[in-house]
Formats: sequence, structure tokens, C-alpha cells
Amino acid sequence: MKSARSLASIVNKVGLTRQAVTVVLAACCASLVGASAKAAPATVAVEVDVAHPLGALNPDLVGLGWHVGGAPLAAVEPLAPHFIRIDASLQDVSVSKGAPLLLAPLLARIAAVRGIGAEPLVILSYVPAWLGAPNAAGRDPTRVKPADLDAWEQVVHGVVRALATAPKPARWFEAWNEPDDPLFWQDTPVAWVDTVERTGRAVAAVESETGLDLHFAGPATALPDPIFLMPFLQRFRDPALPLDAVSWHYYGNYPFFGPDGAEFPVTAPIQPVLGQENPLASPVAFGSQVGVMRSWVDAGLAGSGRPTPSLLLDEWNLSAAGFDHRHDTNEGAAFASGVLAEMQAAHLDASAFFRANDTQGVVGEHGIVKVGGARKPTWWTFWLWRQMAATEVAAVGGSRLDGLWVVATKDSARVTVVLSSFSASSPQARVIDLSLAGVSAPPIGATVRRIDAEHPSAELDEPLALDGARARVALPPQAVAFVTFRLAAAGVRATTVPRTDRVLPASGGGSLSPAIPLVA
Repeated sequence: MKSARSLASIVNKVGLTRQAVTVVLAACCASLVGASAKAAPATVAVEVDVAHPLGALNPDLVGLGWHVGGAPLAAVEPLAPHFIRIDASLQDVSVSKGAPLLLAPLLARIAAVRGIGAEPLVILSYVPAWLGAPNAAGRDPTRVKPADLDAWEQVVHGVVRALATAPKPARWFEAWNEPDDPLFWQDTPVAWVDTVERTGRAVAAVESETGLDLHFAGPATALPDPIFLMPFLQRFRDPALPLDAVSWHYYGNYPFFGPDGAEFPVTAPIQPVLGQENPLASPVAFGSQVGVMRSWVDAGLAGSGRPTPSLLLDEWNLSAAGFDHRHDTNEGAAFASGVLAEMQAAHLDASAFFRANDTQGVVGEHGIVKVGGARKPTWWTFWLWRQMAATEVAAVGGSRLDGLWVVATKDSARVTVVLSSFSASSPQARVIDLSLAGVSAPPIGATVRRIDAEHPSAELDEPLALDGARARVALPPQAVAFVTFRLAAAGVRATTVPRTDRVLPASGGGSLSPAIPLVA
């Protein structure tokens, strides 16, 4: 429907009549129907080499942002997210000079995160209005450099100490949220670095005073952005400043906004221009940017003597700055599954999807749980990732450049394979000829769970016919299939080669997911 509306808009602008529009649309529809009638699903051979381990599957790619409102955080507890990213909203915590810090709502949110066994990642933004007002000059006083940096550092120190020493503590903190977006920062990059340097010093001071193991991340830019990243790294070459992770955000539909309505009133006037689907949107962009970020971080910290920080993509989804109906469908679920595959292949350390919950009840919100608690298809994408076996193994066949992603894992009793199909412009059905190599005996059974247009939930585990160590799996367009092969005892010829990589530190209370490999 969106394509038809866009085409109608175009032809109206060039002065065609309503009758001409009807003819053009009818011709397009006939053409599409004819093409789909002729196209048969392609068969793609995929071989999983169970005897070729690649290392640990990364469970900490499952993380979420969380906004207050809508369904409670318990709705995502079955996903066992590692990080839950929340905003401290310091402009609401410190309302005037010398006033007591209003921390009760923030402490309650952190306790809720700990309550589901996750690690809170607390964004230390924004500037209290009383501190920013002298510098505002018509700008939002919460989005500019504090007029008194000593006072800013004191506020952050008080907040961090209270959160870090609470019965349900926060031990991970982040410098800001998207300083390269004027919605969230309206001053210069240098002014921002001056501000977050003091934030880092406050975190370091609390760590020194308490002996607690605290962690600091940044810059949380809206995309891989050297304009803010490189000055941030230059300042944080100082070993007295904490830097445990470099963070950033990305949305697959960039540079466009979500096509189905403005998220922010301030962007509503440009929504008709920027609110559209990008036909080139692909999970592939997520894998490639991990390498770019790694190279920039290495360059920015070279010679500093600092340990290499981990890489954290702590906000991502299909669309930003606007709603997108695909967030509610199998299309968004397939996109997310492809992104998980890309992040796993690129050895990203951790991620947080935006976000856990809808709060407004409109079509195309960003959450994986609706306001009333119903699970969207993307909820099941993350649930499937959590059902995979622990060790990734090699899989050959298909091409991510053609919109097909394969991740295979094993343990002593099973082999699990996630097949993801996504294309923003040319979705296609496939039949996957899936085979196992490196097993001493054929599997004793197989099942498949699905997310597609006919399966909004992966709850049903369906039997899958086997031909020896081979199965044929129908994979519709914009779909996910989760295949489990059950192995006979001693059915795998090789054992996992242990990895010796460093691990992302976890701290504080709660039951956390297993440690994950870090950037080498």
C-alpha cells in the first residue's frame, strides 16, 4: 500500500489525471502479480560443519532499552537480556542548586532491571536546567554545557554514588545519549567532551572511594560518527578517566525516518519528506560498521597504554525518528535476526535493541512488547537466539548479500540453526537444503520453529522430515526458521576448542548471562 500511495503522490505532482493514476497502478499491480506467479522458490544448499567450531555464541547480543510505561519489564524476562539501558534523566533528579537529589524513581527502575536478572546501563544525561540556563541563549538548557562544570561533576558524583551503593545497584554508566543529534545536544562537540570528561571523573572518584568495580561507556552517538567519537577518544586517552566500552547507535532505515508517523513533534514538519522506507536497508550494514568502529577506536587510543575497550551497539532497530509498521510484523523480526547474525560474525561484544516496550499504543512503535503485554514477532527473534546451543559452528551456503543469513550452533545433544531471510526491496522465498557434516551418525530427529507472515509466534515446534543428515526447510520471504537436529549419543566428532579471549566484565547483583568474548 505504501508503494501505491507514493506512486500516486508522484504522478499527481507531475499533473496526471486520476484516470491515468488508475491505469498506472493497475499496470504495476498486474506486473507484480505476473512476476510472482512465474517465480518459484530457489533452492539453496547450506551445509553445517559440526566438527568445525568457531567459538562461543554471544548471548550478550540480547539486550534492550527500556522506557517507563506500557507492559512491565517482566514481559522480557524470558529473554534473559544482558544489558537494560535506561535514562537517568538528571534534569529531573536535580531541580535546583542545593536541592536534594530526587532519586527514588531512578532507583526503582534499576531495582526492576535487577529483578529480571539484567545489568542496568544508566545514561548520565541530561544537564539540570539550573546548570544549563546561563549558557542556553535560546537553546534547550538541558542540552548545553553546564555553566559550572564543578557543580555538574558534583551532581553526577552524588547520583553515581547513590546508584552504585544501593541494595539493587547500577555499576555500568554511559556518558550521554546521541550527542550528534540536536534533539539531545545543542552545543559544540568540544563543549560536550568538556561535559562528559567531568562525568567520567565523577564515576572514577566513586570507584576510588568505594572500591566498587564501576564501568563507563560512551559516546553513544546516533551512528558511527568520528566528529564526536574522535574528540571523545582523544580526551579519554587519559588513564585517570574510565573507559570500558565504546558505544554507538544505528538504524537500518537510515538516512530516512520511520515511514508511518513522526515519533517527535519537532520532526513532524519534515516527516513527509524523510519518512519513507529505504530500499537498500539491510542487516549487512551492521556487520561492516563494527570493523569501522574498531579501527577508529584503535587509532584514537593508539599509544595511550589503555586496555582496548569493548564495543557496544546499545541502540538499534529497523527505523528511528518515526514509527514503522514493520516493527510489529515478521518483517521486523527477520531484520533483527539478520542483524544478530551480522553482529555475531563481526565479534561485537554486546548490544541493546531499541526497545523492550511500546508506551503509546500506536502502530509501528519500537518495542518488542505491546502496551497490553502481547509479544510482537521480534520478541520471538530474541527468544530463539537464547534457545541456541552454546558453540557456534561453521555453516556454508547462501549469501548475506542476497538476503540470507545462517548461524549454526551445537552442544552434545543437538545442533541448532537459525535461517533468516530479509530484503527491503526484493524479498524472496527459498527452499533451504540443509545438511550436517562432521557427525558420526545421522540425527535422530528434527524440528522447526517459524516466524513469518503465517507464524507471528515461534511458540510451535513442528516436526521436520529427515533424509539421513539432511532436511529441506521452506523459508518464506521476510522470515526466520529455527531448526533443531537432535543427535544420538556421541554424535559429534569434535569438541569445542576453548577460546582464551578476555571477557566483558559483569558486576553487581542479579543473575547475568555467561561471559562473552571481547575484541581481540
